[in-house]
Amino acid sequence: MLSRLFRSKALVALVVPVLTVGFAFAGGPDCHKATEQAGKGAHCHMLSKQVAKSFELTEDGAVVTLKGETEKAVGHIKDHFAQHEKGEECEGCPLGIEAVDAQFELTDDGGIIRVKASTPDAVKAVQEWAKAPAGQCCGAASDKA
Repeated sequence: MLSRLFRSKALVALVVPVLTVGFAFAGGPDCHKATEQAGKGAHCHMLSKQVAKSFELTEDGAVVTLKGETEKAVGHIKDHFAQHEKGEECEGCPLGIEAVDAQFELTDDGGIIRVKASTPDAVKAVQEWAKAPAGQCCGAASDKA
């Protein structure tokens, strides 16, 4: 009886620290630099799970529609659009490229981004970004176009 009690305590002593460490790092690698830049990239995991993204490629860019599946996701989309309209940049997002012009339209469930690029490299960057799932852009694109 005493040996069972000792085994169960040893098991708990082993499992609890492992679970604690696992929970501490859960979600960290889902977004580049999420812990270093709270609020700048920490949204990527939420976007990939709670936002539906559709796109239409155009000759000079793309039209991207983001629809939030929850009220929080819709709010995040609208806040993110407002940041872009103020000129703030996202790491890995081609909307900050000098040869790119983006127009933002808010909708009840998210928004639409109409993107036009003036160079072939910028068009390529915009279209690759448009094809990527929501939240996958963090750190993936280059602003050298």
